[in-house]
Amino acid sequence: TYSYAVAAYDAAGNVSAATPLVSATTPPTSQSYAPSSFSIVAGTVAAGSLASLAADDGDRLDVSAVRSGSTYVADVVVEATVDRTSRLTVEHDGAASSAGASVTLSVYDWRTAVWTTVDGPRFATTADRAFSWTTAATADYVSPTGAVRFRIRATQGNKRAFVLRTDLVRFTATY
Repeated sequence: TYSYAVAAYDAAGNVSAATPLVSATTPPTSQSYAPSSFSIVAGTVAAGSLASLAADDGDRLDVSAVRSGSTYVADVVVEATVDRTSRLTVEHDGAASSAGASVTLSVYDWRTAVWTTVDGPRFATTADRAFSWTTAATADYVSPTGAVRFRIRATQGNKRAFVLRTDLVRFTATY
């Protein structure tokens, strides 16, 4: 919020009385950030790269699930570094090759050092499904150095392999 008043002056240095104080608020500004890195917790990269996560354009990161006992698991952590923020939004667009896979989306809570589930678990779709999560509790989810972590974890039992497909992860900081 900005406050101002206006006064007029002439070449001789005479100054008029100021107008009453007026306040105006500028709208929040936002900055979007593409992921700066990703790590595979479980699975193997079948196709795509870090650049595949930057836009909702069909170019995607595919992670083949690996077997863990009687369950297949694909688990990816995506990270970005954001500037100061009063509100954080994380967007995700993705799917799986099998509707039987169960997907959980989480963000890392830097204060408690645990993953906080923000969506799921829910059965995957084989077509991309958009998801968005917003928080004002940025001190919890943005580290002191600006790091934000988003986790996409999918599992499927019955010894059925699948591919986790992530088309977009975007981090938006609003000031």
